Amino acid sequence: MKPDMRNDCDTSGLLETDEVTALTVAEMKIVENRGEEMGTSRLVMMENAGAKIADFIFQNRGLFNPNFKSERTKVLFVAGIGNNGGDTFVAARHLLYWKERFDVTVLLIGHPKEIRASEARTNYGILEKIPACKIVLTNEDHFGDTSTKLVAQSHVIVTGIFGTGFRGEPRPQQREAIQAINNNSEAIKISVDVPSGLEADTGDFVIAVKSDYTVTMHAPKIGMMKSQKAKDLCGRILVANMGVAT
Repeated sequence: MKPDMRNDCDTSGLLETDEVTALTVAEMKIVENRGEEMGTSRLVMMENAGAKIADFIFQNRGLFNPNFKSERTKVLFVAGIGNNGGDTFVAARHLLYWKERFDVTVLLIGHPKEIRASEARTNYGILEKIPACKIVLTNEDHFGDTSTKLVAQSHVIVTGIFGTGFRGEPRPQQREAIQAINNNSEAIKISVDVPSGLEADTGDFVIAVKSDYTVTMHAPKIGMMKSQKAKDLCGRILVANMGVAT
């Protein structure tokens, strides 16, 4: 997709960065904790976040795949084992409602038993029960040829390998995944909350997903705005309401 096409997308229900103040990771945790204290569970927050991503893809199906009327749009969700992966699982499930229009595959970087947060485990368990959802597990040591081929064949790649808690450098398998995603110059690349590999507070990265869009939750994270390199990595940043009002 040409960079100037980013401005042609339908952003209904999403905010631009100049409408919301950027937050640190610590400040974002306070927002989430306050929301939970008020009765909005983290499961609900995850549900709202994932739904926003799926709606964004659906609303822009014609832009993301010009042949969407004659072929199903291939959407690959590349998920990690943290909460960011949980948002990705929810987005995949919501998009599966339109299974006649979308060919949905979830590629898990890691093993299902390693999924840490209960909310993410719950949503992964739901996906396992949906016949139309194809789930692919990566090799424990390498990204693998099957995974690389899936990435290369996709119209849209939604990435949630890492979230705001990421620090340092990806492990070899994660690095291979990010490199494969970046190698597909034709696919629309959408990052969940922050580009996987980017440190949310500092904006530092060794290797990270080069995104066309980043759909970030509640507010941009300050690292996304720290430098032009970080901004370029994010692509067009859109802010999703996850249902927490404080």
